[in-house]
Amino acid sequence: MRDPFLRKPTEILHHIIRLAVPPLRFSTYKERYSVLKACALVSKRWCIVARQELGKHIYIENQGDMDAMLVALDASNGLGATLGGELRKQVRSLRLGDRELWKRSEVKILLYCMPLASELWLSGYIASVLGLRIESWCFVDVLTRLHLNTVTVLPPFAPLPNVEALSIADPPDLTLALHFLRQTALPRLKELGIAYWPQFDYGGGDGEKLLAGTALGRLAPQLESLVIRSQLDHLEGLTLFWSSLSSLRRAYLGVNSCSASPALMAIPSKLDSLRLEPYGPIVHGHWDHGEQLLKDSPFCLQALRKLELPTCEDDGRKGRVDRLCAARGVVLEYQAEVKAPFLAQWEDAMTCSAL
Repeated sequence: MRDPFLRKPTEILHHIIRLAVPPLRFSTYKERYSVLKACALVSKRWCIVARQELGKHIYIENQGDMDAMLVALDASNGLGATLGGELRKQVRSLRLGDRELWKRSEVKILLYCMPLASELWLSGYIASVLGLRIESWCFVDVLTRLHLNTVTVLPPFAPLPNVEALSIADPPDLTLALHFLRQTALPRLKELGIAYWPQFDYGGGDGEKLLAGTALGRLAPQLESLVIRSQLDHLEGLTLFWSSLSSLRRAYLGVNSCSASPALMAIPSKLDSLRLEPYGPIVHGHWDHGEQLLKDSPFCLQALRKLELPTCEDDGRKGRVDRLCAARGVVLEYQAEVKAPFLAQWEDAMTCSAL
């Protein structure tokens, strides 16, 4: 008997295939590819729909992937190939792996060839000290999520009118990154992620701290979600930033165990969820710190609904925090220790913060 799904309208078939694949992540991309490849073998109709779904989300992990993608786009022949034209219309997200030294010219071709991409993960050093210029991107009005890992963005900084989520990890030039944050128009930004800012992790200078205070303080009032993985005690001096987070609802802090208190004490809005993740070897310190935060009950935690802490084998610590959470109606969740590449961890942090 013929599969009834094969007689369904294409829209329903597309919905079924989307439900069959796991959520899009760096860590699940290969699994998604395998599932879609299996779907493509069912019939010609399934193959067309599976191919469309596969073409929406591009992950380029290494130079071999890059070479294959450039051939598919037929960039050297003016994008005249049918496949190249299809990809230009299909691609909604682009991810670059962080284990390659990408050629700036090839990255520029990719960005030019994907005018409908709304999500970008640009990772890995671009093989040029000149970095990238957003003003040359043809899809800035479409872009809603931008993640920069070891990528330099150069002035002039074009407005990003529809970007709602932005993260900057391990910037090669922190001063340029701060100027980018300070000068770029980001009227719809709601989620901000910061990771491995080396100058701050080692103390930084007064000039950088002043620039950071200005850049971050400008964006703070509109932020609903904040992800930080850095030495937060070096960011404590950013009083303007913390005290301007008037709309913040979700915070994901991968910091030293005791350095979150001053920041949380200064936040003027009430958080729905807080996640404390180790940024150092002493995991149990986050449990002591979580217990103390619940006892002190700063204003930002008075309406807390969910608290996430690392898994802890100390039953005494867990019991005390469990009781404090139960008394306040806070859902306590434990983070399993997962060893994963940085990009997978960072995507998890940014995704959790958006929930």
